[in-house]
Amino acid sequence: MRPGYSRLLINGIILRETNPTYFEACKDMGMMAAMSAKERTMSALIALAAEAGLQHVGQYVNPKADNGIVEFERRSFGDTKEAF
Repeated sequence: MRPGYSRLLINGIILRETNPTYFEACKDMGMMAAMSAKERTMSALIALAAEAGLQHVGQYVNPKADNGIVEFERRSFGDTKEAF
């Protein structure tokens, strides 16, 4: 990924920070049972991407639905701990 040029778009279920709906909670449990994985909140997704050297650019979430698109780009080499 070229810093400032390449983008990573993640389309998926984004859990609410508090009081997830019954459907969202069931999807999270299903992910855990089927794939040893989990659905993430927006803050958890941003923190995970930051560990990978990505910075949060934007989010496009439908407030009436449980899914959305989160946009990231690679930080410039001066902003990361190591050069990839």
